[in-house]
Amino acid sequence: MGRVQEKRTNPLKKGDVEVKFLVSRKMKGFDEVQSKTVLVYTPKENPVGKIGDCAFEFAENGEYVVFANGSPAYFKTSACTRTELLENALMDVQRMIRLYSSE
Repeated sequence: MGRVQEKRTNPLKKGDVEVKFLVSRKMKGFDEVQSKTVLVYTPKENPVGKIGDCAFEFAENGEYVVFANGSPAYFKTSACTRTELLENALMDVQRMIRLYSSE
């Protein structure tokens, strides 16, 4: 879970948006990430302004539950995952906390 600090076009892959998050809580799979910030990539909107290819539109300063895959060097997410605004994902958060704390 985290808050969007900055977003920009990925300088290495122009078809992606690079989103910098300030991490507020780490869940399973993020244990190896020691930083308080993490970069996550999502497909970019198509030129007509419509979201395509499962692009996820992150809002500046928005707080999100992010479901990502990949490695700390290249975490990826999309609208095709359960990534969601925190306020809309409270049931998912409760389930994850229960599952994560029972291990």
